[in-house]
Amino acid sequence: MSRRSLLSLLLLGAAIALGALREFLFVNLNYQLDFLQHARDRNYAHSVFRRWAAGWDAADALRMKWLLAAAFVAAMAALTVALARARFGDHRLRPLILGAYALLAALALACHAAAPAMPALRPISIAVLHALQYPVPLVLVWVLSWLRPS
Repeated sequence: MSRRSLLSLLLLGAAIALGALREFLFVNLNYQLDFLQHARDRNYAHSVFRRWAAGWDAADALRMKWLLAAAFVAAMAALTVALARARFGDHRLRPLILGAYALLAALALACHAAAPAMPALRPISIAVLHALQYPVPLVLVWVLSWLRPS
């Protein structure tokens, strides 16, 4: 196996593991938020997560949700740039990748801000933001690397 292929697999593996961590954190954060915002009698968040979030109010949980979202977008952007470097051999795609991340993040934020007036934009905001936090862009780069002429 070539060095390029091995590095690509390692980066994809790291992105998938990060996506799994993100899923665990956000599922439990949403359970915690539901518990706090609606004064539920049961909290379905994982016990480890509940210990970590002990003492938070709903505002703290919401703030953490936004901070984690930004951190996962940044991490996936960095992994996407690294994968493009491994697959294409240089950093020529870095400005395009980072620009696409910034543009899509801005689109998600604009849809989120406009959602109270236009509720149909809320699912668009969520879908775009989720795509940026999961390995979707890495898979696109990986697939595109196989389409380039040798």
